[in-house]
Amino acid sequence: MSSKDLAQQQRDLLQIIFISKNIAAQAANTLDRGIKAPLNSYLIRGLQTYQANAAASALRCLQTAYPVIAQLTGEAAFEHLAHDFWAQHPPERGDLAQWGGKLAAFISTITALKPEPYLADVARAEWALHLAATAADQLTDMASFSQLAKQDPQALTLRLAPGTTLIQSHYPVASLLTAHLYASPSFEEVGQKLREKLAETALIWRHGLRPKVSHCQAAEAAFLGQLLQGASLLAALESSELAAQGGAESESFDLQLWLPSAVQSGLLLGVLPA
Repeated sequence: MSSKDLAQQQRDLLQIIFISKNIAAQAANTLDRGIKAPLNSYLIRGLQTYQANAAASALRCLQTAYPVIAQLTGEAAFEHLAHDFWAQHPPERGDLAQWGGKLAAFISTITALKPEPYLADVARAEWALHLAATAADQLTDMASFSQLAKQDPQALTLRLAPGTTLIQSHYPVASLLTAHLYASPSFEEVGQKLREKLAETALIWRHGLRPKVSHCQAAEAAFLGQLLQGASLLAALESSELAAQGGAESESFDLQLWLPSAVQSGLLLGVLPA
């Protein structure tokens, strides 16, 4: 058997395990093409066991990666969501921790969830938190900060923590996450923000071994967005100034105030040449 035939046979078997509803007919039509083996009750029961285990695995994996979505949808609805998502987007890799990244897009296609349009953005942010938890470790280079007093900001950039991501949303996505994960703000406050349709940007990074999320104001989001694209410190500051124009004074970005808190929170790890 060629490697191409073997790969096709493996895909066919996964199709049966993860998707098929008529397991006996599919097993007979698919497996018999590749291995010419008679279908029997043991094979059917074995495949049914695989399917049952697959459904349980889907639920566990998504509960781990999307605890807030699980709370927002409720236990029964989340279980159905996990089952349907597994059936339509089965794993493509052996490591199930890498499965689930397409859930946000999947949620946006579900008619029953249209009344809660913020769910897809919450899922995007939760997946970013999931990825941040497994990002490569990096140490803070405290000595590098001395370059800020010596070099032109156009020649420097800042190194952010592993997994740092910005999730922009038309909804209070950061508040939804922090209310469930950190009990702040209150659910009453989050409800009011939803009614007022307040847009938020969620800042996600990893501090030590723990992924973190916070609400990021427009000026800071513009600043960090430029750094994430590899821009110089000067370009990032100019972008933050533009974002702050026309906004509240409290939303302006002060680098001197931001630097110590960013280092303490683990968001900022050092200074690099631009």
